[in-house]
Amino acid sequence: MAVDNAVRSIRKPKLPEGRDRRLTGDEAARLIDACMAYTSGHDLPKALLLAIETGLRAGNIASLMCK
Repeated sequence: MAVDNAVRSIRKPKLPEGRDRRLTGDEAARLIDACMAYTSGHDLPKALLLAIETGLRAGNIASLMCK
């Protein structure tokens, strides 16, 4: 008697499509202006500019700033 392999009927789930969002026009300047308007220090606008220019994520930037 042949036994079917149940694992063969299992299918991997499809991965979601990735996002590819880029800033357009003057969005970067508006973001930095908004940061400067709502923060007393200058670290947040600098961190935002670093993120825009390098593509670093928030956790990576925070670890750099804590050293």
